[in-house]
Amino acid sequence: MKTRFGDISLYYEQVGSGKPIIMLHGWPLDHLSMKGAMEPIFENREGWRRIYVDLPGRGQSDGPEWLKTREQILDVVVEFVNTVVADERFCVAGLSYGGLLAQGLVHYLAHRMDGLMLLATSMATKVEDFRPLS
Repeated sequence: MKTRFGDISLYYEQVGSGKPIIMLHGWPLDHLSMKGAMEPIFENREGWRRIYVDLPGRGQSDGPEWLKTREQILDVVVEFVNTVVADERFCVAGLSYGGLLAQGLVHYLAHRMDGLMLLATSMATKVEDFRPLS
């Protein structure tokens, strides 16, 4: 599936039903890395709607020229969550760079989150960690 926000669309796959859990892959990978790692864990667990997204510029998601900073990518991920899970409570799992983005989701959406899993990630110490890379 794809969802569009302005001039960018993100590809994602959903598996299962129940509480949403957003799966954020590392850089420069795509959603298949998280799907391959996580699906065996959920093989005998019901009640989870796993949402595997290709981050902007990866896999089948758009990577527009204007999208250059971590903060901009995080803004797109927040918009994705707000669109795909709407007002539902959710969990998030992030691998490496996806874990950094997951921490950004905590900053903006903690009031709607029920869980966070960070895999091989660095820690964001402040919101300024999402400022421009240059």
